[in-house]
Parts: sequence; C-alpha cells; structure tokens
Amino acid sequence: MDTARKKKPDKKGWEFSSVYGAVDSPGRAPSFGAEIGALYSSSSVGLCLIGRDMTFIRVNEALARMNGVPIEDHIGRRVCDVVPGVSRPAGALMRRLVGSQEPVGPFDLEGETPAQPGVERIWSQSWTPVFDAEGEVVAASIIVIEVTEARRAERLLAERAEEVRRILDGVVAFAGRLAPDGTLTEANERAMLTAGVPREELVGRKFWDCFWWNWSKESRDRLRQAVARARGGESLRYDVEIRISGDQRAFIDFSLVPQRDAEGQVYEIIPSAVDITDRKHAEEKLQRTVARLGTILANAQIGIAIASGEGRILEANQMFLDMIGQPRKALRSGALHAKDLLPGGDLSRSEALRRDGVVETSEMDLRHASGRIVPTLSTAAMLDAKTGEHVTFFVDQTRQRADAEHRELLLLELKHRVKNMLGMVQAIAKQTARSGQDRDAFVSTLSGRLHAMARAHDLITARDNGKACLRDLIRAQVEPYSGGGARLEVDGPGVQLEPESANALGLVLHELATNAAKYGALSSATGSVSITWRRAERPGTSQVAIEWTERDGPPVTPPARRGFGTMLIETSLTHGLEGSMKMAHDPTGVVALMTVPASFPNG
Repeated sequence: MDTARKKKPDKKGWEFSSVYGAVDSPGRAPSFGAEIGALYSSSSVGLCLIGRDMTFIRVNEALARMNGVPIEDHIGRRVCDVVPGVSRPAGALMRRLVGSQEPVGPFDLEGETPAQPGVERIWSQSWTPVFDAEGEVVAASIIVIEVTEARRAERLLAERAEEVRRILDGVVAFAGRLAPDGTLTEANERAMLTAGVPREELVGRKFWDCFWWNWSKESRDRLRQAVARARGGESLRYDVEIRISGDQRAFIDFSLVPQRDAEGQVYEIIPSAVDITDRKHAEEKLQRTVARLGTILANAQIGIAIASGEGRILEANQMFLDMIGQPRKALRSGALHAKDLLPGGDLSRSEALRRDGVVETSEMDLRHASGRIVPTLSTAAMLDAKTGEHVTFFVDQTRQRADAEHRELLLLELKHRVKNMLGMVQAIAKQTARSGQDRDAFVSTLSGRLHAMARAHDLITARDNGKACLRDLIRAQVEPYSGGGARLEVDGPGVQLEPESANALGLVLHELATNAAKYGALSSATGSVSITWRRAERPGTSQVAIEWTERDGPPVTPPARRGFGTMLIETSLTHGLEGSMKMAHDPTGVVALMTVPASFPNG
C-alpha cells in the first residue's frame, strides 16, 4: 500500500500515514515529517493529535502550557485523565467528527484545565479529521487558541452597548443612523414605538419619507435640506413638530451631527432628538394666561415682589404696591429699589439669601410713599443663584400693631398662624422655583396655590371655634374650576377640620381641581367630579375618608414626570397629620382616596 497517498478526494481531511507517518505501537507517538515537527515546535497556538479513542498522540508546547501539564504527561493518556474539565464536550466533538467525516469549527469550547483550577476558560478550536488508508477517521488534528480575555471583552462591550441603548431609549426620544444620502439605517426602539409602525417600513427608506416626517411637505423639505447640509459637514439643531402613533403630534429638539472618517469625509449622519412637547404646551399655555396674571396678583392676600440681585424691583403684585404706596408705572420705569423702600436694610437680606437660598420668616418694615412705616412679616426665596434674582413675600402687620387693646392676645395667635402660613408659602415658593419655570409662569402657579391657602384660611377664621367645614372647603376649592351645578357632586355628613388639616386638604383639593381643569374631567364640557366622604374605620382616631372620582373626561394617563404639584398631593396629608393619600390614574378618570383627622359634630 502506498502510504504517501492522500485521503480520498470526497473527504475533507488528511490520511494519517501521509502526514504523521506510521504508528509504531499503541500509545507511542508516530514518526512525524520534518515540516509537521517544525510546525509543532514553533507554533504559538495550541496543536495536538488525538486518537479516535480520545488518547493524546501528539501535543505541542503551547497547548501543554494551556493545560498546565507537561508534553510527556499527555502522550498515551486519555483526555478525561489529562484535562477532565473539557473531556465531555471534547468527546461529543469527536463523535461528531467521526460521524460527519468533515472538519468542525472554528467554535468556542469552555472548561477548566489544571493550569488554572476553578477558572472557566474559553478556547477557539478547529478539528480536522485524519483518515487511515481505508478512509476511516482514526484521529483528529486540533488547533487550539486561548480566547478567554477576548470573549470577556466582547461580552463586556456587548453589555455596555446594551446599557447605552437602554439609556438612550429612556432619555432620548430618537437616536439613529443615516447614510450620507439620507437613508435611515438604524433607529432606537423608543423611536419605533413612537411611530407605531413596523421597523421594516422605516429602516431603508429616506429619512424624510418616514412616518414621523411625511405628513408635512414643509417638514420633509426642511429635513431634506438639513441632511444635505449635514452631508457637507455641518451640525444642525432645531425644534420641529413630528407625527407620532395615533396621528398625534409631538414637538422635538432635533439634531443632525455628521461623522467623519480618517480622511475627513462624512460617512454617516447621527440624528437624535428629545421630546419637548410638554415644554411647548407650557409655553402656549403661558401665552394664554399672561393676560390674567394681573388679576391674580391683584387679588393675592400677600404682598409679593421679585427683585434682581442688586435690589431693583422687577415685578410685584398690587398688594405690595399698595403697601409701599407706589403706582404700577413706577414699577415699569424701574424706579423702585430696595434701598428706597427699607428704612434700614436690604430687601433680599442678600448675605443669608445667597448662602442658604431662603430667608426665614422675620419682621421687616417698609417705607410707604407718604413716609410712614409699614410693619410686615416677610420671607424670601432664591429664584436664580447666578443672577441673584429672588422673590420676597410680605404680610402687612399694620392693623395688628395698631390694635392696642388686643395687641398681646391677637399678636400671639396671629404670629403662630402667619408663620405657619408663611412657612408653607416658603416651602411652596422654593419648590415651585426649582421647577425651572420662567418668572411669569412662576407667579401664575404660585398665586393659584396662595389663593387655595387663602380660601382655607378664610373658612377657618370665619368660625368662632377656629375650625373649617369640610363641605364649605370642598366647594371653595373646587367650584372655581367646575362652575358649580351638576359638574360637582358632593355628599357626606357634617365634618369639621382643625386649621392644619384644613390648610393641607385645601392645597390638595386645589391641585386636584387644577389638574382636572387642565387634563381631566373638568377640561371637557361633559366631565364631572364626585366627592364623597364618610367616617374612616381607624380605631383610636377620628378621621374622615374622602373619595375624589372623575368621570366622562378625556382618557387619563399617568404624568410623564413627577412634578412639585404631584409631590404636594402625595405628601401634604401624610406629613405631620397622620393622614393618607392614594391616587390612581384610571383611563376613565383620576380616583383619589384621602383620610385626614376630623371631628363629627353630630356623632
């Protein structure tokens, strides 16, 4: 038999004797040709020859180091005895190789070796069958490359890429990739969900022909021109209205950024966007309410002044102007300044305000245009730490100081109530200021909350016992938004509330009513609000359980972000009152369940 003959042509492998020589005796390495011997001696990758019975016939030094076993301790021994950690997958591969008589690999094999006991390692392996003269597989020629670190790096890279994708999906409304000609090649999952159409209807199309843009010729033409400019190397950013699922519209802050290769050529364009729909709607709403701000400010029960860091009065309500005896035209001319209004101080008490962001409630005198001194209780909060712009609140104390007969008795009670009220005002003002609204929006939001406090305060002071009627409180806070009539249903027994409970519940009812008027049942002509109450089943305490239910309004969805109004609703009744608050945004309308301490005059 010609032992130099290659394997049969229809099999991908080698004839054993032609490559490795004849085996002299079982368990003993065959005589290798010079070229094969040189390859085994010099190769930096692992090489071995394993018999069909899983016995090592030949091993090079590189593989011996990987296994942590000397070469001589491999020869004639089975894989399960030398490297038991990989014997099972190796045996499966040998059976596959013998059955198919075709090369296997490259593939990854995981396991342990004596070189690093207890450490899971990964090798890339390629198995090639070795045939005898009759064409039977008698051995496997194996190439082994250690890829443990490479695979770990690949997995880490994939995990980080997935993490980045999740972050982008959570933060960015749109992130994608465009070919230089404007073809969309990839987009994040959030963008696809926003469109509400299959991915195949978007990817591969010109960006301006995709769902988000093709509803408007103006938007398509503008985007086509923007992509052309980006292709020329220019980065662009602009606000634009797009279409989203359900044929709705949304506003986005949109950007196109070209990517360049080493030669400076634009090979890709990255489009990205963030949703600014809420901001746009807020701007539109602000424009609609600017005309009403003067009336709201004029009716506020507290003097409010917004001043610059230098003390110039920028904005003020009518109550404050009345306190200082100045016309509004003096405010518009910029002639009002702290140094002219304070007999001996700074309107902002700037050092404490810049240091702490707020100034605690304290007595402050204002100078009236007539020259007389107007005593007030005042507090302040920083609006913009960079510019020093701040807001100050004043409660006129003239009447209290002038009432000599009851001065001591009334002053103690008044200070307690006013400081509590100003403490709430201070907290509300500080949190409202942190919302990032501009000055006009800030004044509008704050004034509404001050009105809610004032209405609750009026109900408390109207009764000799200093308590508020729950039914009166509900109507005072909700009827301005419901218009009365059948749109507001109230039902429950007689209940009286202590001042703390009345103030907190008044703010919660105000926030629920304004939300209903903006987004819920009171925003439509057919919607209504039902408010019912009963004695709460809580042993050891006297509390009332109140249920707020909205009906027949537009579909309700939970808010996209948790603002201060939401926090006010959730915490006002639980902070210091031992009350509770649960709110659900059911599709048919908001439902809120509240409990507060109360008394029941009729038992």
